[in-house]
Amino acid sequence: MNSKLPVGAFSAYVELGPRRSYAAVAARLGVCRRTVAGVGARERWPARARAIDRRAELVASLSIPDAAAALELLELAEQARARLAEHDVEAAEQLLDRALRRCGVSEREIAGSSG
Repeated sequence: MNSKLPVGAFSAYVELGPRRSYAAVAARLGVCRRTVAGVGARERWPARARAIDRRAELVASLSIPDAAAALELLELAEQARARLAEHDVEAAEQLLDRALRRCGVSEREIAGSSG
């Protein structure tokens, strides 16, 4: 991570969802857009964010077999959201992967969402 960017810059980018842009992150963090763009390009932010989006969409599209599974998935989703808020993107991805496996999605399908 570039020292000019605060910890959690990538998480801020991911949290913006469909409105995400380097300029929006720069404005949110109070840094220069060029700084964000340089780090974002070097660290492949767009591809990584798309992979997270695809995992989340896959989780959302699953048919849930029973109420217990639904509650477990909701809990995993809340934990993933909390990890993103704490700027722990890797933990959020792991929680989403766990939710996918709980619903019977294969490792191959999960890997296919990784971009």
